[in-house]
Amino acid sequence: MSRWLLLLGLCAAPVVASARAPDADDAGALAFADVLARMKRVSAGITEYTVRFYKREWVDGETMPAEVADIAFRRPFDVRMTWVEGHPGRVLLYRGKDWNDGRFVIDPGPMLPVISLHPESRMANSGSRHNLYDLPITEVVAKFVRDAEKVSAHPTWQPDVVDEGSSTVKGEPTRCFLSKLPKDQDATFYATQVRACVSPVTGLPNSFKAWDLIDGQLILVEEYEYIGFDLAPGLTDADFDREALGL
Repeated sequence: MSRWLLLLGLCAAPVVASARAPDADDAGALAFADVLARMKRVSAGITEYTVRFYKREWVDGETMPAEVADIAFRRPFDVRMTWVEGHPGRVLLYRGKDWNDGRFVIDPGPMLPVISLHPESRMANSGSRHNLYDLPITEVVAKFVRDAEKVSAHPTWQPDVVDEGSSTVKGEPTRCFLSKLPKDQDATFYATQVRACVSPVTGLPNSFKAWDLIDGQLILVEEYEYIGFDLAPGLTDADFDREALGL
């Protein structure tokens, strides 16, 4: 059994004094602590990026078709998504809450009109587990850190953290960690079981899977991949120009 209490000894200073000495069974937690600490530092320094995003989710009792989109992101919150698979030709643009009345614009595809939707509206999130606010990789990292901090507040919780070692995801090097979280004791945990695979090159996740208990069965509810991160693509206003995108 690994103890996530140790994670926060490296990524959250307030609990360092209370962390106990590690034992031999804590290797997975200690290894992930290093990875999580670097992930947090990299995320904090992100000002922009481009990446190819792969998505598959369990929604309303079924696994939705896979989607692939190219994402361009720039702080504070400029997003451009261009779908490659799932909805080829679809384009989405969002430039923050002070632009277009806080709505994103989207070209759904051939023969359909361009529309504006609020990121939290029912129509915007039909067939999806998350809204647009959850899209940036910085938000994904924040969820990892949030769960680690919650575990640190309850040192009697002892979820497993297994270092699955190095592998590749779509040709990129990665290192995967499988974690089991006490969601049965706190429903606010992200998932019951999570596999986070992190690139040793960027320090960011390049694959992420989450499982939840549904009607007593452990179901894969989320599967995401982030391939080809460029953390300095040199994005400008022209990359988020509505007219140039035909929106």
